[in-house]
Amino acid sequence: MIYILFKTAFRFLVKNKFFTIINIIGLSFGITAFFLIILFLQNETGYESHIPEADRIYRLVGIQEPAGLDKQHVAYTSGGWSEIIKTNFPEAEDVFRLMGRPGMIVRVDDKVFREPYIFRTGGNIIKWFNYDILYGTDPANMLSEPNQAVISKEAAMKFFDSLNVVGNTFIVADKTYKITGVVDTENIKTHNDINVFLSLATYENELPFLNALGNNSLSTYIVLKEDASQASLENKINEHYTNWLEETDFSM
Repeated sequence: MIYILFKTAFRFLVKNKFFTIINIIGLSFGITAFFLIILFLQNETGYESHIPEADRIYRLVGIQEPAGLDKQHVAYTSGGWSEIIKTNFPEAEDVFRLMGRPGMIVRVDDKVFREPYIFRTGGNIIKWFNYDILYGTDPANMLSEPNQAVISKEAAMKFFDSLNVVGNTFIVADKTYKITGVVDTENIKTHNDINVFLSLATYENELPFLNALGNNSLSTYIVLKEDASQASLENKINEHYTNWLEETDFSM
């Protein structure tokens, strides 16, 4: 019975060649589009999948309404939010900041490199972003002090042609950094490609805006406590900002 059905269908397709070609082409396009959509979705949903507690990590975003423009969601916010959130809002388990400085020059002895993926940061970023530590010890202390640095495996090989480079130094913008850790960033998909982490503590005293409101200078990440409400924290931050605007008569 099945043989007869296939034979009848084959004869129909051969007899109606134009109809057959159109349908085959349409089916091919449909299948191709289906697989392309699947691949696109896999790629887009694969970001930050290496972070086990990603559902608790939020990036602080500012909403601005410039004259003549629609609302803008700005990922860069003020550096001062970090201490404000830590001090005033118990919903936050941890806070850390990230400030990009792409294209800076790295000097290793007599060698010079232009590094496109270089960031200033601190706190527990290595822990919360779940970077695989190849060399180094406590991630909480890798970037806690001035003039500390963590570099990727790729950067270690590029700068020193070796992986175990903890304790080695390099120079960025006339500042000497001591390497406290080497991490593996090759097999992860992330919105932040980072090869060099410089401790933000290095700049705390010379860049006052890092501890102030009223500027868009860096990204602030908040780790919410497991039993805390994201909406509650968001409302408290908005209320604090509104009060600050009223007290300082500052407008953006």
